[in-house]
Amino acid sequence: MQNVFMQEDFLNRPPTDIELLKLSKCVASWWVLAKELNLSDAKIVQIRADHNLSVLEQCYQALKAWKNDQHGKDEGTVGYLIVACKHASVDRAEVENIFSSFQD
Repeated sequence: MQNVFMQEDFLNRPPTDIELLKLSKCVASWWVLAKELNLSDAKIVQIRADHNLSVLEQCYQALKAWKNDQHGKDEGTVGYLIVACKHASVDRAEVENIFSSFQD
């Protein structure tokens, strides 16, 4: 299997909702990742209030908010998300597994 982190066309595409959902399952501190993705404090507080019963849902909603906010921008790519995950201490092997499982 080729390393997905080395494929420019793969890194420059937006993540799918399925990838975001899978990623949500391996993020320990979703708000740290949300801050790395430059979500505002107000948005983070709103997500917490709206989805206070499920940490998984909070993480997924934060990732969806980021994706929607960044639609069509350079920051709205798989590559940008991978770097943010690294800075938020999300396990690299987990991240690579998530994104490589959707690659041909």
